[in-house]
Amino acid sequence: MSKKSNVYVCRKLFLYYFLTEQGFEPFANRPDKFDCKKRVWLYNDSSALRDAVDDFYANKPANL
Repeated sequence: MSKKSNVYVCRKLFLYYFLTEQGFEPFANRPDKFDCKKRVWLYNDSSALRDAVDDFYANKPANL
């Protein structure tokens, strides 16, 4: 039986900016495990956060 994680990992800088503008604050940031030169931001997962992420991807410009 798998346990669902309560953490959303944000790997995109523009998504981080968008979520911050929407009032979401990460509880931590860490080096990306896939590329230690980059950072990831950790958020408490919620339906409101997921809705904001969906909105970001639905309306983002093609060049991001």
